[in-house]
Amino acid sequence: MASVSLKNIHKSFGKIEVIKDVSLEIESGEFVVFVGPSGCGKSTLLRLICGLEEITSGVLEIGNENVTSLSPRQRGIAMVFQSYALYPHMTVYKNMAFGLKTAGEDKSKIDQKIRDAAKVLQLDQLLNRRPAELSGGQRQRVAIGRAIVREPRVFLFDEPLSNLDASLRIQMRIEISRLHESLDCTTIYVTHDQVEAMTLADKIVVLSEGKVEQVGTPMSLYNEPANLFVAKFIGAPAMNLIQAHTKAPLEDNEPRYINAEISGKSVRLPCLSYNYKDNQNLTVGIRPEHINILGEDQKTQILEEDLQLPVVIDLVERLGDVSYLYIHMEDGTPVVVTVSGQSKLNIDKKINLHIPATKIHLFNESGERIM
Repeated sequence: MASVSLKNIHKSFGKIEVIKDVSLEIESGEFVVFVGPSGCGKSTLLRLICGLEEITSGVLEIGNENVTSLSPRQRGIAMVFQSYALYPHMTVYKNMAFGLKTAGEDKSKIDQKIRDAAKVLQLDQLLNRRPAELSGGQRQRVAIGRAIVREPRVFLFDEPLSNLDASLRIQMRIEISRLHESLDCTTIYVTHDQVEAMTLADKIVVLSEGKVEQVGTPMSLYNEPANLFVAKFIGAPAMNLIQAHTKAPLEDNEPRYINAEISGKSVRLPCLSYNYKDNQNLTVGIRPEHINILGEDQKTQILEEDLQLPVVIDLVERLGDVSYLYIHMEDGTPVVVTVSGQSKLNIDKKINLHIPATKIHLFNESGERIM
């Protein structure tokens, strides 16, 4: 395994810049996930690391070696694609052996590597089958096995589970996680599925329009999103975002709060330190599971600085253990609330939300989080 260092990486196709000054440090043995919406540049960035695309400017190091101008074969990496890309006329064994034979490795070493990898991936009984005789999950395991036998310094995965159905994706996530633990190999994984990212990653890199928005552990991104983009992207259901407008400042003895208006209601927003003027636009963020319904939970403690907002229920999505309430505020702002699956609330009912001040995220006019 090896560390990976990206220093001021740029990639342009003609006049179109798709990767914009990306710098990252990936530690040896880390499982790092690139996540973001379609077109954000995550697969392009992976292909730059792999060597399938040429870096326009910047430096790429693998294991403290400058590999910017090296071919994919010389970089010591192995890549698993979204498409299994298996040879249909070859058996599982021959598919896994093909790259090693091409490299001129000894037959006995090839055989040992294939059988070791097949055992790890539970493919030992399938080595004589052809791809057409395998399920989607088995084909993906063969593609992973083909990468393992090369004993790379770094594993690269480009949306490897997107072709599988929901139950297989869960199973394969477990297998990939176990595989990483057993091989202890540096892994870079690309997905648009933030559930995959939160489940698998030691560290997540959130990308948007070719730029890095935030890097951190799954829970640090969830609990402390750097900006509105990350706040909206990480979490399912997504964080609720409510517009607020600042009013006259509070007295000097109340420096921890901002005077504001939400949906025509005067409120105090918690903030440790923020210089603001009248009539500035702020965004209040609150996770669906952090909102209480007044009257539903008799244990709810309401503090003076907490928010209380009247709303109307538009839809109740019942999932068994939990239900999602889709509601709107008086100014039409949509809000989602997570409640117990046993809740008896129904559509068109008027209720009052309780939002604890300690759970509020605050963002300025530029969309950056106010600390």
